[in-house]
Amino acid sequence: MYIDIIDNKGKLESESQGDKPSRTFLNKLSVVHPETDELATSFCRQANADDFVYLVQRRNGKFRLLGNEMFETDTKPKQDSGEGVSGDFGTTIEIEVTDECPAPYYFGKIETVDGDIEIDATTGEITSDGTKS
Repeated sequence: MYIDIIDNKGKLESESQGDKPSRTFLNKLSVVHPETDELATSFCRQANADDFVYLVQRRNGKFRLLGNEMFETDTKPKQDSGEGVSGDFGTTIEIEVTDECPAPYYFGKIETVDGDIEIDATTGEITSDGTKS
């Protein structure tokens, strides 16, 4: 599943938590989707209760991973209709998950309905753009 986000309206954080020798990282992502439409609302409903794994493409084109098999991902969506004509509106998505390392980089295949996207394990660059031929 793909969800569009607004550029420059979000951040990814990783912070150490716990005590030695059992420290982990708390990875947090905050992003904004520009709509509160039916698709955004259905995403919120599902993400609010399910354990999702997220791939987030950063400004440099590389993908970071939030979610894993060891710890449950906590997604807290919030919708705002804005005030008046010029008010800010959209869907804010707050994600938190514990992991053994700061939000790891993702390499390999991403399967989409439009075709597969390949991420080169050496460079982290997209080698196939996901469009079907």
